[in-house]
Amino acid sequence: MSKLENLEIIIKEKANDKGHLFAGVDEKRISESLSEHHIKGFSAKDIALPEPIKEIGEYDVKIKKDGQEAAIKLKIQPKK
Repeated sequence: MSKLENLEIIIKEKANDKGHLFAGVDEKRISESLSEHHIKGFSAKDIALPEPIKEIGEYDVKIKKDGQEAAIKLKIQPKK
């Protein structure tokens, strides 16, 4: 879990002019983004997200695996 400390992930998604996403960012999308950043071994079930993220912004996302927990900073930005 130490590889997740101070980790910041940026995901770019289509959004309207008010910052609402056309498609929510869910656990699967976050786990795919971790893999894209060469952080392997985490699946959607390891990500604690109460509901899909539907707006542009910064979020603290908890990741739990093997009895350990870490938080990453997730930035959702508009895709241009």
